[in-house]
Amino acid sequence: LFPTAARGLIAAAVSSVAWMLRSPLSRGSEAEVLSKRLAAAITRGRALPVSSNHAVHDRWADDAGVWWTRESIICEATPSSQQRLPLLVAWPSEAASISTSGISLATAAAAAAAAAAAPVVSSTLVPTPVVFVLHGTSRSKSDPSVKKVMARYASKGWAAVSFDSRYHGERSGLKVMTGEYEQSGAWADELSKADREGPYQQALVDAFRGVSGEKPFVYDSAFDLMRCLDHIEQRPDLFDASRIGATGISLGGMIVWVTAAADPRIKVPVPAIGVQNFQFAIDNNCFGARVDSIRPVFEACAADEEMGKKSLEQGQEAQEEAAGSGSGLSGVGVTAIDGSIVAKVWDTLVPGLRDEFDAPQSLPLIAPRPLLLLQGAKDPRCPLEGVQLAFEAAQFEYATQQQQRADEEGGDPKKKNKTNNNAKIKLFADADAAHAVTAEMWSEADAWFAEHL
Repeated sequence: LFPTAARGLIAAAVSSVAWMLRSPLSRGSEAEVLSKRLAAAITRGRALPVSSNHAVHDRWADDAGVWWTRESIICEATPSSQQRLPLLVAWPSEAASISTSGISLATAAAAAAAAAAAPVVSSTLVPTPVVFVLHGTSRSKSDPSVKKVMARYASKGWAAVSFDSRYHGERSGLKVMTGEYEQSGAWADELSKADREGPYQQALVDAFRGVSGEKPFVYDSAFDLMRCLDHIEQRPDLFDASRIGATGISLGGMIVWVTAAADPRIKVPVPAIGVQNFQFAIDNNCFGARVDSIRPVFEACAADEEMGKKSLEQGQEAQEEAAGSGSGLSGVGVTAIDGSIVAKVWDTLVPGLRDEFDAPQSLPLIAPRPLLLLQGAKDPRCPLEGVQLAFEAAQFEYATQQQQRADEEGGDPKKKNKTNNNAKIKLFADADAAHAVTAEMWSEADAWFAEHL
């Protein structure tokens, strides 16, 4: 009776309405359980390292006077190529006093050089708010566009932190992507996109086929972000852990969204072109652009499916050959990348992210923290119709929590909470933007952090 697209919209809307119709008490308890389940999906029972082994490897001031440090922590207890998490920090001017007594540099020579270059300031340092700025696919923490945002946030008095997501930047395994070259950002123009993202694409294929046991698409980098939050909490002399914001571009936006839903320590999440409704895209057959961004893993799934079919056919043909007919298996064809292939990849790489942790279910978990979604109205990777359904589910939760607090306060004007929860959640969709973060989006993000951080 209905076209496929209409059926998809109806299914997504029903899912959102079902959440809304639960009682506030029921939703509250379910939300707590769901948030813990998402955190468990991210951590997967991994033991934490005994020590973060925090180290600062380099420190410098750029031409604009922003002080930077290149650091690292150990995020995994088990040794692997991804165990060390490389960090980049842009410091506000009042925090430029992070001398060798404030953070330990990796070598005595570097410590002496940094001490000589450091400005003479008061020894009293007020802990600073923190904003994470996470990069997208094929980029790194030192991507020029990321550093531009970090420098701007440092100028506003916040410590801006970025890190290399799994199999990106210094964690890619590319020998060239280390030290000064990665730090310079020159690779953004000098290395092809295929070269930059090759290790990451292969890691996704290995994870899908069960070779690595990893979840490098979103969950493992969300785990890394949670380890960064641990580190921030351990340094109250430098950071104000009660004022942590996070934004990210594309893949980085997904990491921010998922982590914020699982970890309330992110007080002000601002995911950019990352939030999407995974099941909506499958139901409405609008997943092509997202598939193209990490196509090798979907092709691997399709090839495995085809191989499985051919293996079954081969068994039948072998029997026919034994009877004197048939030619046996002569080759493997290509299975189309349809909704079933897409669902299988998501269920393997990010279990639950098209179901119980999809945007309509997980965005409400962020309430009542301030939440800004930055989207492109023409974004084919994150179709706006699906995002709007998720946003409406979250908006309903924000309004419900506000009403619940008002009811608990009994309407007494002296006690009534005047905070408007509807003012704490916003969807900004740039009418002319596709899959890109525009200047208008960044202006919205800057104003949001300034108001809520």
